[in-house]
Amino acid sequence: MPVRLRRLRPALPHLRRDLPYEPHITLARNPSLDAVEAALAQAEETLAGEHADVIRSLSLLSVARDGKIEILRRIPLF
Repeated sequence: MPVRLRRLRPALPHLRRDLPYEPHITLARNPSLDAVEAALAQAEETLAGEHADVIRSLSLLSVARDGKIEILRRIPLF
């Protein structure tokens, strides 16, 4: 197993094999504070430990009601 995928081992069952994995950070919102706190607790448990990386770009996305995702703008950060 390549080193990149070894670090993703907890996520492997959730990755789609028909699409390449592109490392990313997702920011989301939820009107329910309880749901946000529950998601945070789950993330802290699942992703325990230290993590470090470099963010090279920022992408602004639009998510349509049908689930289609469109990149509106890609902003280099270097």
